[in-house]
Amino acid sequence: MDDFIEIGVLQKSYGINGQAKARFDLALSELPQYIFLKIEGALVPFGVESVDQNKSLVKLEWLNTPEAVDELVPSGVYLARNDMMQSLDKSENVLLSALKSYTLVDKQENNLGTIKQIEEYPSQLMLVVERQEVEHLLPFHEDLILEMDHFSKVVKYDLPEGLLDLNS
Repeated sequence: MDDFIEIGVLQKSYGINGQAKARFDLALSELPQYIFLKIEGALVPFGVESVDQNKSLVKLEWLNTPEAVDELVPSGVYLARNDMMQSLDKSENVLLSALKSYTLVDKQENNLGTIKQIEEYPSQLMLVVERQEVEHLLPFHEDLILEMDHFSKVVKYDLPEGLLDLNS
């Protein structure tokens, strides 16, 4: 399942034509031809007919009634990792769950640890980074992210001096 990334959740049916309300964790310029729904522990491919990002609606092939959609909700929505990389919006929006297990390095390429998750706090997203079996909270902010290499799974981070010492 490492080749797939969860991008959101199919939440409920919408309207009478089999559209589904979905929560997406990122802004995509477009969805690929196929997405995968997690059904009973397995990833099942579904063709994408249309997406309305503004209303968070998706229409999938073979789902033509609200009842058909209701049988599948809630389901995790996944993309193949390669499709996700091609679909990321040019505005540098990043799928937050895709950063799990990435290596965080500083400007000098020193290993700062492994990103375990991203947590949402009232005014800030925080990276939970494990370093030498200790978890550290680091602010996730575009000014601190220098670059992301999705193929090597590395995030280069502008670590403010002394920040790792604060929450050890």
